[in-house]
Amino acid sequence: MFLRKNRKSANGEVYEYWTLCETVRTELGPRQRVVATLGKLSEQDLAAGWEDIEALLEGRKPAPRQFLLEKAKATPSWAAAKEQAVASAA
Repeated sequence: MFLRKNRKSANGEVYEYWTLCETVRTELGPRQRVVATLGKLSEQDLAAGWEDIEALLEGRKPAPRQFLLEKAKATPSWAAAKEQAVASAA
């Protein structure tokens, strides 16, 4: 499944809306079928991602996300060994 951005022009104004589509195999080859029309989505809605697609389909706001920051990883032992080999070769 994927999101498709649609544009429609009427009376000189451009309207944008989103549809949820899936690819279906037919005798004539692959086709895209519209599963749901999501309407106009804000940037916050688009940033929600696939985890919150159910909430978007039901018209609810996605749950706020909390991102964890990873601690800086230590230098791997093989990198330190390569540095020593390069230093001794010079």
